[in-house]
Amino acid sequence: MEDFAEKDRSEENEEKEENKENETDDRKDKPEENDEERRQRHEKELKKLLETLKALEEEKKRRRGQKPSRMIRLEFGTAFHRNPLLNFLMYYFMNLVVMLSLLELFGFVDYDRSLGHIFLFVTVYSFLEMLFRNYVLYNHFRFVMQTMGFIFFFGYLTIFYVVEHFIFPNLIIFEGVTFIIIFMGAFTVFRYILAHLIKRIILKTVR
Repeated sequence: MEDFAEKDRSEENEEKEENKENETDDRKDKPEENDEERRQRHEKELKKLLETLKALEEEKKRRRGQKPSRMIRLEFGTAFHRNPLLNFLMYYFMNLVVMLSLLELFGFVDYDRSLGHIFLFVTVYSFLEMLFRNYVLYNHFRFVMQTMGFIFFFGYLTIFYVVEHFIFPNLIIFEGVTFIIIFMGAFTVFRYILAHLIKRIILKTVR
């Protein structure tokens, strides 16, 4: 019995030795990766990952749907048109229409009815307003977000007061400073509504 047990142990040891030799031979048969091959393999994996991410991003954009090409990008205080000259002209005519309408509607305002003076007044105001709006947007956008856009109203109010009081004195006469604030509040709201109406009409035409 002892001879058989010893024989079994001997056979098991031989099997283990053979397995170790086979594993060693397999490792020898497979050449080890050098640094260059390892680098190339990593580059391929990275490239594949980047392609996958790019495909996911394109799919995400496709699902959102392509935004239609819009002639007007109008929000409170943003550009009306990409072309600076057309942008100014569109704001100018909009300011002119709203301001003349309010001057006629508000009974507490007296103004010189000479259209030449009114046109000039609106031109100066619109130019200063656009300079102010662009400066604030490009240099103090965070402040615009913090004030929820009210910085524009206070700026417009100040510009209107300076133009009305110092550049064109006696052209528009208010009964008090409070009425200037009311007038500019109504001007800002009505112009905003008119701008959105124009936006809807033009977008329907473009589409």
